[in-house]
Amino acid sequence: MKWIMGSFEDFSAAEYKTAYETLSPSRRAQIDRLKREEDRRRSLLAELLLKKLLREEGITDQSVESAENGRPYLSNTTRFISLALIFNGY
Repeated sequence: MKWIMGSFEDFSAAEYKTAYETLSPSRRAQIDRLKREEDRRRSLLAELLLKKLLREEGITDQSVESAENGRPYLSNTTRFISLALIFNGY
């Protein structure tokens, strides 16, 4: 198990816009469906942290897909991904 942490409060509007523009149209649509801006920012930050973790682990040839139930997994594997968001620093 590996941990990586980030804070969406430190994620500026410009950084959000730049990162958002790099997403696939389907991923943008997923984020856009979230009602609260805070939830959209958290979702994008979680994806960025996940991509960073995968790069650190040398996993660059697989993409993150979503199962029918919405659970993320690595393509071409049976590895599911578990992301947890901690609110208010706890």
